[in-house]
Amino acid sequence: MLVVADMWKYMSQEEIRNNTTFNYKLTNENDRLGYRWRDDIKMSIQNKDAPGTLKEIIKMVKVNKFTLELSIKLERGRIVNFKI
Repeated sequence: MLVVADMWKYMSQEEIRNNTTFNYKLTNENDRLGYRWRDDIKMSIQNKDAPGTLKEIIKMVKVNKFTLELSIKLERGRIVNFKI
C-alpha cells in the first residue's frame, strides 16, 4: 500500500476519487473497518490484498504516465521482469 500512497501524493483528491479502485472516505476513519487515514492526501483508504494493490499500482502508473520496472523472484528461483 505504501507504493500506492506515494503515487497518490502526486494527484488531487478528485483525480484519486475518479481513478482509484480502493474504497475511500473523505473523513478520518482510522482503524475502522480496515481504513487508514492518510494525512498527506486527507483521505481514509481501506486496505486491499496483494493482487488488488498490484492492480492499483499498475493503474496509477498508467493514469500518471509513470514508468514501472518490477522484478519478482518466484519460489523456484525464476525471476519475472515487468516494465510498464
